[in-house]
Amino acid sequence: MKEEKDNIKDVDSKLSTKNTQFSGRVLAAINEMCTTELCRPGIKLNEHINKLFPTEQSLAQLDGIMASLEQEVDDLDGELARLVEAFGEAGAVGTSALNMARESMNDLEKRLERVRSRTQMSDSSVLTMTRDINQLDTAKRNLTSSITTLHHLHILLSGVNSLNNWIAARRYADIASELPAVLNKELKN
Repeated sequence: MKEEKDNIKDVDSKLSTKNTQFSGRVLAAINEMCTTELCRPGIKLNEHINKLFPTEQSLAQLDGIMASLEQEVDDLDGELARLVEAFGEAGAVGTSALNMARESMNDLEKRLERVRSRTQMSDSSVLTMTRDINQLDTAKRNLTSSITTLHHLHILLSGVNSLNNWIAARRYADIASELPAVLNKELKN
């Protein structure tokens, strides 16, 4: 009997939660999962045994209580095995989900790289087009300036031709009337 009490004290000390701190959520989950007092944290086994066997006569029920405790241990072992199996399955599912997430991230990175590459090509094309448009604008300004200059030159040559004709015909009055227009064109340029 003394040996059993020592074993119970030893088990009680191993199961003691004095040094272990659990959060309120963990304690609530443990209490929810526990169906009997024996699996509750912080249980004092000596007090529980004294409650089960208050007198020597109650020890006659020892076999029945032992059978119910063995059944409870078997039930707890079964539940623990199911939990371990579920945890293993959850780990496999989690690993699979993690691998899928990594593959998705790699695919997304490749897509982003393709978009970035296309954007750079588009930027390059836009810069080339802008440079070409600027060259065309410069060419247009130069062409417009050349046409304007040629038009003025044509007017001046027409005026010089008219002056030569008037000089040959000795029409000095016509020359005098056109000379201010020629001088005006020359001064504007």
